[in-house]
Amino acid sequence: MSKANPKATLNTTLNAIFPKWAKISLCVLSIIAVVGIIGTFMLNQSTKGETYSANLSLHEQKVALDDDKNAIDGEFSYTARIYFEKYAALLRSSSISNVKVISYAWDNKVDSTAFKDLKHSKRNVFFNSTQDLATLGVESLGKVEYTIDFNPLLWNIIKIFIGILTLTFLLINTIKHRLVPFGRYDYALALILSLITLILCVGQVDNGHNWGGDFSGYIAQGIALANGEVAQYIADNTLMMSQCDWLYGPYAYPWGFPMLLAPLYKIFGFNIYAFKSIGIICYTLFVGIFYIFCAIRLPRIYAIFATLFFAINPSMTSSVANNILSDIPFLLFGFITLIILAKLFGESKSRSYGIFIATFGGIFMLFASLIRMNGFVILCALIAMQGILLAKQFAPNLFKAKILKPLSLIDSPYSWKIHAIPYAIFIVGFAIVSITLSSGGSGHFGMLANISGASILRNADYYVEIFKDFFANEGRLTLFALCVPLIYFGIKDSLKGANGVRFSENIFYVIFACGFLALLLLWIGIQGLRFVYLLLPFAVLWGAKGLIILNADRQFFGRFMSVLLLIILANCVLDFKKIFDSTITTSGAYTKEAKEMWAFIDKNTPKNAVILFRKPRVLYLNTHRISFASNNIARFDEVDFVLWERDLWRGYDAINIDSSAFLKKTELIYKNAQFKLFKVIKQ
Repeated sequence: MSKANPKATLNTTLNAIFPKWAKISLCVLSIIAVVGIIGTFMLNQSTKGETYSANLSLHEQKVALDDDKNAIDGEFSYTARIYFEKYAALLRSSSISNVKVISYAWDNKVDSTAFKDLKHSKRNVFFNSTQDLATLGVESLGKVEYTIDFNPLLWNIIKIFIGILTLTFLLINTIKHRLVPFGRYDYALALILSLITLILCVGQVDNGHNWGGDFSGYIAQGIALANGEVAQYIADNTLMMSQCDWLYGPYAYPWGFPMLLAPLYKIFGFNIYAFKSIGIICYTLFVGIFYIFCAIRLPRIYAIFATLFFAINPSMTSSVANNILSDIPFLLFGFITLIILAKLFGESKSRSYGIFIATFGGIFMLFASLIRMNGFVILCALIAMQGILLAKQFAPNLFKAKILKPLSLIDSPYSWKIHAIPYAIFIVGFAIVSITLSSGGSGHFGMLANISGASILRNADYYVEIFKDFFANEGRLTLFALCVPLIYFGIKDSLKGANGVRFSENIFYVIFACGFLALLLLWIGIQGLRFVYLLLPFAVLWGAKGLIILNADRQFFGRFMSVLLLIILANCVLDFKKIFDSTITTSGAYTKEAKEMWAFIDKNTPKNAVILFRKPRVLYLNTHRISFASNNIARFDEVDFVLWERDLWRGYDAINIDSSAFLKKTELIYKNAQFKLFKVIKQ
């Protein structure tokens, strides 16, 4: 059989996708967009590094409102207007240009020292002053110097181009059907989408980290692993966590993520950028794998758009770029594990293939569970599938009930010996890690003692809404509610085994999703969207399937949701203008002031000092001093120092550092703009 000509196949595909009217429209649109982008680029180049001057005149004066908390008696509220000269027509809208005032040159009669709350917006300058400027009799208040850029215009051209392009796709009926089978072009598309994700993530990396304590625990555990100091770390962390006034964290995290961090520490030392690269690499790989996963199951255009919800989603990429946490590695390894293990219930292939997928499925399942303990849900889903197979063999009458009858379709082409391989690998591997290191997650299971009916109801209410945060838009709760029918129809269609993917594979994914949701309802801790990351790929896949069905059967709702979701994607592109913002952090654990404090503590306190601080694991990571969190002044006798931080202390008034009780027990020994370190006076 002769091989198909790739070029001819591509031409046939393009001709099928784009009718004549669409080709003409897209050509005209592309020309306009290119001209607009080039024109905007030239405008930016012409203004780059240039400083402009303009007159500033009084536009409006009124007495400051009584309900203005910052106002004082006899104060006036002013609006002054900038009279631009060059590019004046383009500088009046923030959708076209950014104008940044860099200096003011006030008229001699204007008392600028009396100004308060000076702000600039577009062509207006707002400020309060006790001086009555209307009586001065001057036309101009002075001059301003400013710079210009046209980045908003550039982003809006791109946004409109993408919006019209996606709407054009929606008008083409042929996108509902696969035009060419999955092939090497899809691998190229997967690579392109991964590269887009990589660029967007790297562009958002900053030089610090927030105050979340988990990241410091993971890094400290990875460093202990690299230095062979695991026992000492576990002893120190157990002491710190047990001394805190409230439930804080595990004595040791699962070892999978620290295993990824340890070699980076060996190579780069303590480097925040290197530690952040783990999440970025894992997420980039996930996006490519997710596209291939979708392209096998969906028409290509739907697979692309489904993947874009991960590739260009600011809710995901901003978190990936700057959080050193196990969630993204767990997403990657958990997703790969599910794909591999599902093949045990897929189409019949050779025995060697079965052994291959069983072996790698076991390895990935082990590592996913070592990264996060909820990886055990994958094991439970696998046990449930094989329990159904056993029930079919030994208790077939169970499946006569209408509700259980669909489960009788679950099957596997492989023997029980092959099915035993993942369990053997998992049990042996987990035992080795537990014996040589620790079980990991110790201290986590104590949280299960706090489960109650109230906690389950609270979690149910919380997780019903949390999925909305996947959409980086206003009104996202309403949007998620609109997506629920899509997911329902997608699951229903998936269980038909369409596109050559068997029912048994898809029911495995559904069982896993149900088990994962059940765990979330039981678990005490709630920490945002990151807890449900591993459910998102399946929700998006099922949503895309549901959209295809509704576009065919209920066209109005289907088209409406298509337009809505694609507009959201266009908005995601616009949101990435933040990529050009500063990547220097001004808050958190690695500001200039924070680094100064860590260095001071390291050099000026005893190695065995105990320090009371609201983020004990962060302090331990950066100073190697024992610490615990408490709001109780009575516990000052247990510590040598108290560390205060301006943001962490807000909202907690159990300890007032200005109170006589606090001042009587402490002595300030070092401070900067962010921190104050007090030495406890021993009685």
